Amino acid sequence: MTDPGSITVKTMWLDSTVIMNCVGDLDITTAAVLERQIDEVLNRGPDAIVVDLTELDFLAARGMNVLIRANGRLSDRVKFLVVADGPKTRRPMTLIGVDSQVPLHSTRDTALAAVRRDPLASQI
Repeated sequence: MTDPGSITVKTMWLDSTVIMNCVGDLDITTAAVLERQIDEVLNRGPDAIVVDLTELDFLAARGMNVLIRANGRLSDRVKFLVVADGPKTRRPMTLIGVDSQVPLHSTRDTALAAVRRDPLASQI
């Protein structure tokens, strides 16, 4: 468990796909941590980035903005997917409309399956 107001981002490579597992709070005080780690990962040239938010305790608008901006600045060859499920992550992202700007998946497995197929394939 992380301290309130903190985030841990664990990065794991699976072939040319990066899985970034976020634990804690993603808000105005911690968003820069995720943003920096996404930048570091991009410098290593992945084919896909999967950001897993299922272990977050809190997700604020500033955290969602980091995801939207990251997705918007990626080249066409880098897929960007987010795993979000439940009232702490998926619900606020859907209510605000993030799901129309960033591909959301309910599980890491469905996100990884989408990496292997067409990035515009249906999402769960």
